[in-house]
Amino acid sequence: MALKTEPGSERRLDLHALALAAVLVVVALIRLRLLDVPFERDEGEYAYFGNLILHGGVPYRDAYNMKLPGVYGMYSLIIAAFGTSPAGVHAGLAIMSLATAALLYAAIRRLFTPMTGLSAATVYALLSVSSPVLGAAAHATQFVNFFVVLGLWVYSRWNDRRPLLYASATGLSFGLAVLMKQHAAFLALFGGMIAVQRAWANTGSPRKTIAAVAATYTAAALIPYGVVVLIVAAAGAFDRFWFWTVTYAMSYASPETPWNVARALFAMSFSRIFSEYPLVWVLAPAGLVLLWAGRFSARQRWVATGLAAASTAALLPGFNFREHYFVLLVPAAGLLAAVALEFATRAIAAVREIRAIHALPFVAIAAWSVVAILNGRAYYLDDPPGRVSQLLYPGNPFAEAPAIAARVAADTAPSDTIAVLGSEPEIFVYAGRRSASGYLYVYPLVERQPYNLRMQREMIAEIEAASPKYLLYCNVPASWAASPGAPTEILQWFNRYGGLHYDVVGIVEIGAPGSDPAFFWDAEARRHPPGPNSIWVLRRK
Repeated sequence: MALKTEPGSERRLDLHALALAAVLVVVALIRLRLLDVPFERDEGEYAYFGNLILHGGVPYRDAYNMKLPGVYGMYSLIIAAFGTSPAGVHAGLAIMSLATAALLYAAIRRLFTPMTGLSAATVYALLSVSSPVLGAAAHATQFVNFFVVLGLWVYSRWNDRRPLLYASATGLSFGLAVLMKQHAAFLALFGGMIAVQRAWANTGSPRKTIAAVAATYTAAALIPYGVVVLIVAAAGAFDRFWFWTVTYAMSYASPETPWNVARALFAMSFSRIFSEYPLVWVLAPAGLVLLWAGRFSARQRWVATGLAAASTAALLPGFNFREHYFVLLVPAAGLLAAVALEFATRAIAAVREIRAIHALPFVAIAAWSVVAILNGRAYYLDDPPGRVSQLLYPGNPFAEAPAIAARVAADTAPSDTIAVLGSEPEIFVYAGRRSASGYLYVYPLVERQPYNLRMQREMIAEIEAASPKYLLYCNVPASWAASPGAPTEILQWFNRYGGLHYDVVGIVEIGAPGSDPAFFWDAEARRHPPGPNSIWVLRRK
């Protein structure tokens, strides 16, 4: 028998909602403090594409990347509403993140119990803003979670008298999740699985209805991708779209990563995530065991187990265990941890009934969150935005990018282009200038993949054809992340081309965490020997 809401829970439901509201207020205050944290490079990419779309540009034709354009569209909407600044983008993230937590509560409350929903939503709200998953940044994974949870909420309200309507709405939500990031395809499969299971479990459903639910879900899930294909085809960009999002993306998703390297990447990323909220990550596996050992319904088991399996699968492609990828696990981890806590609560209550014991799951999570926030007070409470950026991304030029871009913008017209040899698209966004090349990242150019040399030569040709007024060279290891043995033709070209056509007008030394960067301009820059972690600013002669 499934866990059901206790008698009188209708009266206590207001207390659950009130507790969730209090959690969301706390998280909103944290996000308010983090609004001005400078863009990191993924945010710079998304903001650049978002502006490109708003000004009539076409992704894959005017700028290139392997991601599907859903997150670019979301940035377009956020920028249109709140502006292009980090504060504007992060305000949009805050709304989406808080809405995700609220929808998760509403879905899990119906599928399990109000306390399970409250506990799962509390875990999500707190962990999704945490520093170990880089929660201050508006990553694509945050938007994936919104649409996955939206689909779960629609599913939780499933009406067996109108199964095709709910199958289509659920499929559309999961299809939009895939548009945010290809990894969500595993979660879309999960959505189809629970939709079919729901139809199958309805004893009054004939086989043709079950088949119709599967077909309707699949068709609806494919609609967002189909619309994108039509749009890029109409813009004459289908070939590039296919190359970047399928051909090259497949080579990226299946690298020759030795197992020991993948394991080290996982350990490095997950160790910080575990150390901040060990309660959640210890209880989640226990919740999975209890889900099958305890008295839960088939629907509850399918939902919780399927979500956990699909979220884990979404983390695996390419074994590129970036910190923000782990936010995909948080809805499932929160749900399973909530199941374990409520199971323990009911076991205690069966021995000795204490009215307050039923609040134990929420109290345990809330108490641990206070400890986590106090332990990480530099991020949550104390440090200014620039220091937070240095704390999260040591060795990267994100805190320095606004000043660099301001210098470039002051000496260029809106019609001028600039070029950046490195992976720092946030500079284009701050400067309000278009890139001289469609390559916003150089990562693909120096990876061990079959198209790297072709990409280098294409970027070189585009820069030479545009003759940008400013050329920035990022002498920053994190901005290249070159693979051993990858070609370096573009660096040899820069040494020749930059010396012939450009003068050094700026050297920016990247600040270590807790220290200020050093800026050298004009004559001082020409006298200053550039360090091993610096950005060179060159102006066309």
